[in-house]
Amino acid sequence: MLDYTLSSEQLDELRAAHRGTQDKREADRIKAVVALATGWTAEEVAEILQVDANTVRNHFKRYRVDGLAGLNRVGDGVGGSPCLLTEEQLIALDIHLQANLYLSAKAIAHWVEETFGVSYTECGMTAVLHRLPGKADREAQERFLEAYDEIEKNKGKDDPNGRDPSAAQSGAGRRLDQARGRA
Repeated sequence: MLDYTLSSEQLDELRAAHRGTQDKREADRIKAVVALATGWTAEEVAEILQVDANTVRNHFKRYRVDGLAGLNRVGDGVGGSPCLLTEEQLIALDIHLQANLYLSAKAIAHWVEETFGVSYTECGMTAVLHRLPGKADREAQERFLEAYDEIEKNKGKDDPNGRDPSAAQSGAGRRLDQARGRA
């Protein structure tokens, strides 16, 4: 476990920089470092700032190495690991995903490991998916959502994974409504 101890001078420097910045993302990076140094866990800070706990830890590591300049540095060389898949494998993955539907990044990571022998976490696979050149087909997504709604409406209580129409809306139903802008 990393030692998140900072001197009172370092905390003062961070707080002054926080007061002086107008950049929200920079302010969040500074808050992450201060919070870790004052006893918060990375998970607690991540929840409050709506980022990953590893991102919070990385902010602290960058501050330790390069001070405030490390927190101000964004872009190339900050965060992210190099892709473990070759360009050809990325293209093959993109083509495969256009022909096959997966419900989670974890399921895609499993397919990648089985196919290419390269292991990814769910978070890592999500980053890989953002690098793919393929674009989502908006019309196809709308058709899918309409068909899904029809299936959900016609399910009975006795159907596998069926839901009682009088029951509270499922998490998937809420996410579908959010995607459509109805939440």
